[in-house]
Amino acid sequence: MLDPSPQNVSPNAPLGDSQYDFATTDLPPTMVVKFQRTAKTAGHLRNALINLCRYELVAVAAFKDEKLEYANDLLKCFTRETFKDYIEDMRENSWAGVGPAPPVQPTVPGDPHDAAEVAAALRDTIRRQDEANRIHNLVPFPDESNQRLLALREWCEYRTARGESPDVTQFNWVDLDRWMERTSQYDELYAGQQHLHIRGLPELKSVMDDWPVFYDALSSLLGQLRSNQLFCPLSYLVRQSDEPTKADLSRTDYASLDDEMIATICHHGETFKDNNSILWTILWSKTWKGDAWSVIARYQEKQDGRKAFLALKRAAESGAHGDGGKASGHLKRASGSDDVITPADTKKAKTADETKP
Repeated sequence: MLDPSPQNVSPNAPLGDSQYDFATTDLPPTMVVKFQRTAKTAGHLRNALINLCRYELVAVAAFKDEKLEYANDLLKCFTRETFKDYIEDMRENSWAGVGPAPPVQPTVPGDPHDAAEVAAALRDTIRRQDEANRIHNLVPFPDESNQRLLALREWCEYRTARGESPDVTQFNWVDLDRWMERTSQYDELYAGQQHLHIRGLPELKSVMDDWPVFYDALSSLLGQLRSNQLFCPLSYLVRQSDEPTKADLSRTDYASLDDEMIATICHHGETFKDNNSILWTILWSKTWKGDAWSVIARYQEKQDGRKAFLALKRAAESGAHGDGGKASGHLKRASGSDDVITPADTKKAKTADETKP
């Protein structure tokens, strides 16, 4: 658990609206006026950057210069994938303006009577002094602070995915701890996606006969497949409710962050559309050979995986599936592979189907 010291705060105390005694005297003179000008406009995020992420005031002012001023800006300035490059760019190009560094020790020429060596020693001294001045004026962006900033950014994205505003005044020490842990798992979660295939998923030829086994295998697969957004399991596509309820959003007893995201991420937006298309492609690839295809054929044009899944589930539970042999006869796999399936396969198959007499 992260230690909120030096402040004595409750683990659930909001961070973004806490008061901070801004010691502008700690800032270089060239930045004092600039910082005071922003004090009334972006207080919540600024306070979070100082009190939560523990950035120095010069770093907060540098973020403001790069248009990182409001909570929504966290979703615009960088993504999870571009975060490291963003921080490196800030480190290289942010200038504190504190003045020259202490003088470096002059380079001593090998032969003080040799004009060329004296000139070379002088150039080396100037070069080292310039580098010392550059380093002395760089704005500090500590790794620990950066990790906290990424955690805050991902929390804001999650709030948006839930249909809520990314209000940093609601972000507390428990949230910080959870999302620090989550972001530390990203590399492992990403690596785990590289070896997942649908080879082991059985075909669904008959809704009545094959559904129980297929449903269990599909549920397991969707629990392992993850969205590019927050690495949420694709299980959220097949939950019972279309959109999260107030009760879903207010619950605090989820077994894990995965379970919470599955229950609360909304079914709209570009990420949902992409994920829904993946689910459609999985279902299509496993149903076209049998009568189950007739149950979901109507959803092919929009590649609506969720509606296709629900239709299969209803058909299996009610026993009311159609005679799919006629509908499924022409649709063939375009890729010829049963390993990795993409939405492009669906389009190829659809084109081939439409050209048949």
